[in-house]
Amino acid sequence: MDKIKKITTLELESVIGENKYKIIDIRDSNSYEVSHLPGAKNMADQAQLEKFIASEDKSQSIIVCCYHGFSSLGVVERLVDEGFKDVYNFEGGFNAWELKNKERKK
Repeated sequence: MDKIKKITTLELESVIGENKYKIIDIRDSNSYEVSHLPGAKNMADQAQLEKFIASEDKSQSIIVCCYHGFSSLGVVERLVDEGFKDVYNFEGGFNAWELKNKERKK
């Protein structure tokens, strides 16, 4: 894939809570249970991802989140290869989200 669409923490903050994006969190279930992006759906295993691919509207906008923004790249590529039209990788992943929120609380 030549160019993967990206979304930054700042951009995500401006759209979170809108129903424009479906957020997929591919971190392990325990990490997801401890904390996750508002509205995110956990897809920690291949079976969940396969079910999502088979059942979801391919025209919807999707943001994929992992720990640091690297593992999610493969999922973004897979979704695009499967025909999803508007898929974004969350730059910096959940770690960037946590850091941003910790800075805000200072």
